[in-house]
Amino acid sequence: MKQNVYDNDAFFKQYEELREEQKGQNANDLIEIPNFRKLVPDVQNKSILDLGCGYGESDKFYKEKGAKYVLGTDISEKMIEKANEENKIEGVEFKVIAMEDISSMDKKFDIIISSLAFHYLKDYDKLIKDCYELLNDGGYLVFSQEHPLVTSIKYTEHVPKGHMVVDDKYFGIFSDYNRPRRENKRMVWWRYNKIS
Repeated sequence: MKQNVYDNDAFFKQYEELREEQKGQNANDLIEIPNFRKLVPDVQNKSILDLGCGYGESDKFYKEKGAKYVLGTDISEKMIEKANEENKIEGVEFKVIAMEDISSMDKKFDIIISSLAFHYLKDYDKLIKDCYELLNDGGYLVFSQEHPLVTSIKYTEHVPKGHMVVDDKYFGIFSDYNRPRRENKRMVWWRYNKIS
């Protein structure tokens, strides 16, 4: 089943507010994005597919760094609408396409990127096979996923935030950290080079 919570009006409004409040101060802006961009190979004259592009900031960034063409895709119509409003420039295109449906695409790419989106899919193996088919020989797949600490925090009646502070030290309360399940997402930095 395809997961798309972002087209829910109330959820999307809260998401926008949270992004605006924490802009430049959250782990995504401070850690994930800069480290992810270090993994992406030289984009000069390359075609790039961004799976789960969100607002499309990275797509504009890579085009401005010299990419020939960037296609940002997302399952959310609201995300693609925002991407077109804020980050549409010549050579960047945005489309509503679920990651489960990328096998229907008829283009090949030099680089496929995906930042914090693969964990939304149930069939990881199919996604990786689909990415492989969409890559030109020698192409790259670069993706990240959330770390289980993000999703294994245990909320209790006495600790509603999943953590407590004792003697000025921060303690997190975790549950089922090692048990494989869809909710236990992992932050994975992965760069894959397609070799024919």
